[in-house]
Amino acid sequence: MLYIVRHGQTAQNLAQVLQGRSDYPLNEAGLRQAHEAARLLRSEGIFFDHVFSSPLIRAVQTAEILAPGRSPTLDNRLIEMDYGPYEGTDLNHLPQEILTFFSDFVHNPAPEGMEQLSSVVQRAGSFLDEVRNLPGNILISTHAIAMKGILEYCTPESKGSYWSKYIGNCEVYTAENRGGQNRHSDAVHGCRLSFFPQHKCIKPGPSDRSSDVPGFSFPLFAQSEEDFSGLFPVIFTDFVQIRQ
Repeated sequence: MLYIVRHGQTAQNLAQVLQGRSDYPLNEAGLRQAHEAARLLRSEGIFFDHVFSSPLIRAVQTAEILAPGRSPTLDNRLIEMDYGPYEGTDLNHLPQEILTFFSDFVHNPAPEGMEQLSSVVQRAGSFLDEVRNLPGNILISTHAIAMKGILEYCTPESKGSYWSKYIGNCEVYTAENRGGQNRHSDAVHGCRLSFFPQHKCIKPGPSDRSSDVPGFSFPLFAQSEEDFSGLFPVIFTDFVQIRQ
């Protein structure tokens, strides 16, 4: 089984700026989020045979907390989207070209100097194609946009719908990996997964809607088990109040 996690909160998340590839560590809230996610995973008897991480420190710290005693393998294909000249931009005062991009990820290309979403999906797919034959549980510690690239690759019929989903700090998605033996498409809750026939969402919290992207562009994916009806079954729910 694959367990794909977004890193815990950083000071840049809290400050609501485009963090991108800036290398900031987890803040106190982020450390708590990672430890809570680790506790929830352990309580379900989930341990990891393989651990992969983006090379950025916030993802590495998250991986180390979720898989204590295992040294994560760093892979540049798991790094966050390159925001280029827009890295560090205040999310509350975005230039028009970024607002246009965020308003319709599927039809509006990223502004000049930023990595295109097709590149994010391509590198995510390259990574997944390599690890899908590994046995056991696989932890992948990454970032909001990179994580969405993974989910887009897993569900080609989503047609870009993941780009507009909010993924909070330390939320975990799972995808079943059958050692590369089941590569045909299986329908799951209206989605077709190439070689991951099942996937679910874990929401350990705390989540305060801080993100690498604006809150209005990535509304909270679900606030209760009810919101997942017909989409993905909830394994864990929030333990801390979500800031609206």
